[in-house]
Amino acid sequence: MKHTALIAIVIGSFLFGGCQKPAQDTKAVQTETSPAPVQKSEFKITEDATAIAVQASSYSAKFAKDNGSIISISRADGTPLLKGGDEGLWRAVFLDKHVLEAAKFSPAAPDMRSSFRIVDAKSIDYSFESDEIKVSATITPATDGLYFKASLTTKKSDLIEFALPGAMQFQTDDLKELICQVKNPRNVGMALNQEFFRDHSADPVPFMFEIGKKGPEGYLELMGNSPLNLGNEDKESQVTITETGREWLGDAVAEKVSKVPVIATRPFEKGHADIVIAETTDGVYFGGARPSAASKGHLFRVGGRVQEKQVDSTLAMVGAAIDRVTADGVRNGRNGIAIINFPNGPVRWSFTNVTAKQWEDRLNLIPDVKNGTAEIISISTIDELEKALANPRISSILNPYGEIIPVRTTGSMSQLLKSIRAYIDNGGNWFETGGYSFYQELVPSRFYSLPSDGKVPGIFADFLHFDFQKESHLSIYSIQPITWKAWEAERDLSKMFVQSKVNVGANENGGYFTRPFSPYVKAGETWQSPVVHMKFGGNAIDGAKSFCADNRIEKKLSDKLSPEKLRKFKECVVYKYEVPSAKECLDLLQILPSPSIVHSASYLKGGFDKEYPDQLPPRASFATPEEFRALTDKIHSTGSLFMPYTNNTWWCDNPKGPTFLKHGNEPLLIGLNGKYNHEIYGKNDGWTTTMWHPAVRQINMEVIRQFTEEYGADIIFQDQCGARDWMYDLNPAAPNPSAYMEAIVSSVRTDSSVVPLSTEDAWWGILDSEIQICGLSFGYIPEHKQRPLKNIFPAKSWRIFPIALAMAHDKVGMTHHNLGQSVDTPKELALTLAFGYSMINRVSKNKLAKPEYLEWLRWIDRIQKSVASEYMGTELKTFKHRWGDIKNPEDDGLITARYGDTSIISNLSPVHIKIAGFELAPYGFFVSSPKVEAGALATAGGQIFDGSGMGYILEKHGETSATAWVFALPGTTAIIPGMSSMKTASTDNGAALETKSLGKDLSISLPKIDNIAYRKLWKIELK
Repeated sequence: MKHTALIAIVIGSFLFGGCQKPAQDTKAVQTETSPAPVQKSEFKITEDATAIAVQASSYSAKFAKDNGSIISISRADGTPLLKGGDEGLWRAVFLDKHVLEAAKFSPAAPDMRSSFRIVDAKSIDYSFESDEIKVSATITPATDGLYFKASLTTKKSDLIEFALPGAMQFQTDDLKELICQVKNPRNVGMALNQEFFRDHSADPVPFMFEIGKKGPEGYLELMGNSPLNLGNEDKESQVTITETGREWLGDAVAEKVSKVPVIATRPFEKGHADIVIAETTDGVYFGGARPSAASKGHLFRVGGRVQEKQVDSTLAMVGAAIDRVTADGVRNGRNGIAIINFPNGPVRWSFTNVTAKQWEDRLNLIPDVKNGTAEIISISTIDELEKALANPRISSILNPYGEIIPVRTTGSMSQLLKSIRAYIDNGGNWFETGGYSFYQELVPSRFYSLPSDGKVPGIFADFLHFDFQKESHLSIYSIQPITWKAWEAERDLSKMFVQSKVNVGANENGGYFTRPFSPYVKAGETWQSPVVHMKFGGNAIDGAKSFCADNRIEKKLSDKLSPEKLRKFKECVVYKYEVPSAKECLDLLQILPSPSIVHSASYLKGGFDKEYPDQLPPRASFATPEEFRALTDKIHSTGSLFMPYTNNTWWCDNPKGPTFLKHGNEPLLIGLNGKYNHEIYGKNDGWTTTMWHPAVRQINMEVIRQFTEEYGADIIFQDQCGARDWMYDLNPAAPNPSAYMEAIVSSVRTDSSVVPLSTEDAWWGILDSEIQICGLSFGYIPEHKQRPLKNIFPAKSWRIFPIALAMAHDKVGMTHHNLGQSVDTPKELALTLAFGYSMINRVSKNKLAKPEYLEWLRWIDRIQKSVASEYMGTELKTFKHRWGDIKNPEDDGLITARYGDTSIISNLSPVHIKIAGFELAPYGFFVSSPKVEAGALATAGGQIFDGSGMGYILEKHGETSATAWVFALPGTTAIIPGMSSMKTASTDNGAALETKSLGKDLSISLPKIDNIAYRKLWKIELK
């Protein structure tokens, strides 16, 4: 029987209805879902013997009648765009990791029964029931797309994941781009193209890798025995250099190595090493072993974890051994030393913090290499590795990747080990650099995927946007506006944000994505999912706006500050003061431009990442409390703003602060494994806390009070509140194990009612509570230990698309990471402008001792006050990025963007670019708005500028006057585009400058200054 309905409905009731608020004594975990704006919709629902179809003006969809499996999501003309995966309409994962999928249910199955009904010709309801779970899932069509929601009761086991819909597939030949975000390295978003989703098995040089088989079999096969596996990965031991070791290393290296404790968790077992160089009481830490008595060479290995503190001593120890092996090899006609160093291979990997680059640098110090009697050979593919193993000239091969070994395909390690065995038997020496050797395979990726750590929070939002051919657009996201009061989940579990994950990748069937929710639903409880909106139409920026509207992210930056404080905030560069005392802060304050935002962590009671949560009083070496207050008063007297660094998300150990000593472990987060969560940052460590615990909230409130009442903080920076991933928390103070992030949201919302807040990175759920976020750009301006995003994913497979800016730019001020980044180069400036970021600089006495850097800071300050202040707090209107020369690591292409009324062109290339009638300097830019124009140009008025070009800013005051700032060398000629009507030019001290009209442009001769060979900032009045 076929049923057809043509209906006009109101979908607001779907989004709001069915959210029963549990009584205090009921077992329920539910999510309050507020209504989206009411919209009138027309569509047609039909059914036949096997399927239910939805037809609307912009899309069509088809679902299996028996269990709701998504047969297709298509254009209105029927062209398929998406389809459900094997899981069906939903997928549930329980605490013990077993899985239930909707596809396994059917009307005929007695133990896993499903049914459906079309409700009042408005929605499609599916019901599923087994002895483990009961699920009600509703699909409500509308003109702009489909809305999904579900209610479930788990009967026997705790549930920790629920995907609605389940995994989805898409054919990539119809795809233009998929816009999403990956967490690390931190970024604003990316647009993946067809190249990302194709089969890469035939690529001649692999770009991405994954872990294949794991296990101890590889070492056993090669050596006939196994190293010890002692566990306790943090246990440090004293290392002893043997008499043989001193012969190999020399006294200087032996002394250096013996002074550094090691983590000898994977040593040779007693009697297994033929050459014993360094040992601990647990076994041989570094030495060489022969696979058999007949072998002429050795396997050398470091038998443990190499952390940051062991990097230098490990390089020295292993390097000295290779020096000796190389010298022996040269005498015997083996003058090659090879290192495995795959392009885009691991930087730091399992059990070692020494990079391939550091090993390469050390090998270049081998005496025989320096004098030309030996050479370094870099191995960049599996083919080259196999050739090296067969090459009798190569005396040593070093694997820098710790426990992993590159192989051709999953499960092919055995074939490689036979070659390694033959190489060693014939006199070669293989060096392993940490951990359990040959434990994991490193396999070239056949299909690419984003890392599986796409947690929300963690990434900015559970938002995906597809651009297909024929101008078809589709956004997918959840709707769960945070409309309840802070901390209300303590009384009502429906008032709690539901965390989730987003994964994107490719497989044999094309592209796929999953986006499961991650609640914690105890056995016997009922939980209602947030609504999932599959929205058709509009580009990615439109989709981001819809996401914000549906989730009621409403507060603009201008709503959060008074007009005067907003003006000042927009005009201020953030200066991270990197000096150890208040006195030196005062010295910097006198030098730096003002007003500014003075940001400091130097005051911290125990030092950085020490003794948290106790952050005051200031440590004695920085200042007394009175001196600290005098510093903040002086900051305010210059018109500047004070923003102290704080961190309320973890408590530090070694040593513990007074609050930790007082309350002990009771406030610590407890994971699902029943253990506290240990955190390590560099050499500092501590424990994750639960913000639900009264002691954590009390000390946080006290820190807020101290800074606002005693030190006059204008903004408080709360590190990690925006950057943390969600975790499960079994601490009894938490109302539910999935409430960890809800507590951080509640804390931020509470604190923001007292003082404006800034945080690291951020995600959508805290946007209404912050005035500034710092970060989301390490993927483009990496720290020294990180790789840029384009070295992780090949540039030809993606481009920058800032979905985070589309959601947040009008709601907060945005800048780079407050601790790790600084706008110190033209390229960093060009990228900062392209992202609509405000300026930030890390400042120290050494940096400010350089007059050329001071002039750079004056230039950056002027850009902030004239240019960045114009676009801060405005909507992202357009954004386009194209790569330049992808073979040049310094070339990131070109970005054009518009924020509010400000248009920006940024050249991220080391060569000049002609665009929009201008020739931009290498890493130059051009900015225009109704109030200001600025640029860094390679040529203007027929003149060619050297290096980074001529920088200028122009503010017009009507038709007859203007103020210009020029960043250029003394004694050179500056060109102000389009200002030939101006007759006179003078410096800010009134000195007249020679001018000349060049067509539409104005030429200005800058004063000469002896002995200055760096660019200065000139303020010039034009009339």
